[in-house]
Amino acid sequence: MMAEHDGYRWQSDIQVLFDTIVAMFSKYSNGDKNATIEKSRKMKRDMRNAYGGDILYLSAKPDFSDQLRRWTYIYTYLPRHVHLVYAALCTADTPELKESLKKLKEQPIVCCVGGGPNCDALGLCIFLKKVGCKGTLTKEVCVLDEYDDWRHTWADMKQQSPEGDQSWMPETEWVKCDLVKPFTDDSAEKLKKADIITVIKSLSSVAASSEETVKEICDRIMKMMKSNALLLFIDNAKSNAGELLLEARRELNGSSHKLFFMKKL
Repeated sequence: MMAEHDGYRWQSDIQVLFDTIVAMFSKYSNGDKNATIEKSRKMKRDMRNAYGGDILYLSAKPDFSDQLRRWTYIYTYLPRHVHLVYAALCTADTPELKESLKKLKEQPIVCCVGGGPNCDALGLCIFLKKVGCKGTLTKEVCVLDEYDDWRHTWADMKQQSPEGDQSWMPETEWVKCDLVKPFTDDSAEKLKKADIITVIKSLSSVAASSEETVKEICDRIMKMMKSNALLLFIDNAKSNAGELLLEARRELNGSSHKLFFMKKL
């Protein structure tokens, strides 16, 4: 399953994603391209101002119920987030990680916590293609996010992408989930059945609430993970969420069977 796939070029997959995003713009221009471009530029500046500082103290989160704002976000951040996930997995492509992935099914069930427009799963898909995994993530991917409107953006991406590339872009379900609140029954069910759980740059955005809030989220995630599930964690260097996840794991009796990967960037 994990043999290196000769000749695979991850750059071409990310280029396809970017070209697809660019092609989607006309769908949101409402007949006035110049005005829409200017509006999108302002949204981009606002996002960079919001995310460009210390995200641990981010107070005003963008409202992604607006479809143009969602497009502006994926145009600005999706390709680099996908590459971040892919590159982190390549860096951690150790015998331990390979063994963990080998134990999973060919079509693992994936749950992305705070996964927004599905960047986590795309990065994971590209990594699995690189290592020659024959299975895909088409069985079941679920994104837990405060804005389930991302599903519309994902549908537009799949519709706009070249037919040959749609096969590796997984069918995905969004479940509305506010991380600072207790998980709903639906969210909890998705977490409990997942073979792979991603927590990628999502906890630092809620850290402004308090360290205790992040600890509660980490505790809830760890308690809901099933045996032999793999957790993929990436966050900002200043975030202590990784330590809190490890602490939550230690506090669970008999938790040694839970597989955990962490990389801080």
